[in-house]
Amino acid sequence: MSQGNTAITARIPKAKGMKFIKFARIPLDKIAVRPGKNTSRVVGIDQGNVDQFVLVMENGLYAPEYHIPPVVTVGPNGTYYLESGEHRYQAHLVMDDNGWNQEPADFSTFYAAVVEFTDTEGHPADYWREVWVTLENTGVSSFVRKTTNKNDVANAVANLVNQKLIGRDDNSISDVIKEMGVDPSAGMFNTIKSLVWKHLGNGAKVVTGISTKRKEKFIKDFTDHFTLKQEPISATFKELDDADYDWRLLKKLYKLYTKNSKGFNKTLVIAHTNGADPKKVRLIRDRKKTLLSRFATDMKKFVHELETSGHPFEVDIRWMPQLDGEFHEDKPFTIIEAK
Repeated sequence: MSQGNTAITARIPKAKGMKFIKFARIPLDKIAVRPGKNTSRVVGIDQGNVDQFVLVMENGLYAPEYHIPPVVTVGPNGTYYLESGEHRYQAHLVMDDNGWNQEPADFSTFYAAVVEFTDTEGHPADYWREVWVTLENTGVSSFVRKTTNKNDVANAVANLVNQKLIGRDDNSISDVIKEMGVDPSAGMFNTIKSLVWKHLGNGAKVVTGISTKRKEKFIKDFTDHFTLKQEPISATFKELDDADYDWRLLKKLYKLYTKNSKGFNKTLVIAHTNGADPKKVRLIRDRKKTLLSRFATDMKKFVHELETSGHPFEVDIRWMPQLDGEFHEDKPFTIIEAK
């Protein structure tokens, strides 16, 4: 497929606050980058991404109508502001400079969707423009694309606050992060919100993320500095009570306790949180102070029942069909008993 394949029906970009006007093939010298842009990416243009587009174009595989095309808005004096698709635009410039300007692969023009951003749902057009640019860059696609990361989203939200397009409050910031496609139930949501406050200089609302590599180095350096005989145990927490992360730590600790109960009181755990805001970090820290005592209380009840009930502690485990000969179409709900 080559640029300008008219057999393909172009995909119209759709988003809240956006009005589609038309598809157009625009001369490269009529494309302008909006002043102050690119706000959606902290690091700007990725030359490797541009090079991938050039390779796609050189191999005749670029079909702009197949994927959601770059988006432009009308600028002054017959120009168009490039709102998304800057890597594709830069690749067009490379192709044009190299003489790829003959049909059917004419890269002297830039195929784009002309749109207008409008005031919608109490927010101005500039708000929805920023949401679109961030959301479009965050989308998952098999097409060549530099995906926006959490820092890019946070930077875009902070820009909206600084431009006074949204309020400088937790609810306004949370709402726009959701508009940008981030699931509020995911840990990433609070991480992005924390980064927004960091961009805005409000340290009281910032939770610094800690990578596994950083945590491991900290624990090693801590052990060496204090010449500890036993390296502290690392732990990660996401919730006040977590069936996954709590049990990972408890498994380590009860094995240590049964191995050496006398020296167990010298055991140190160094922990951090993932995806929590400052308020939740404090609540998690307070809750985990009693993690072992709560676990021990539950275990005492369990052991007492186990010793006095007179009934065996065992369950019947059956398995879904996975091996050759186990699955039969006429018995779709068959389960297997271990032999």
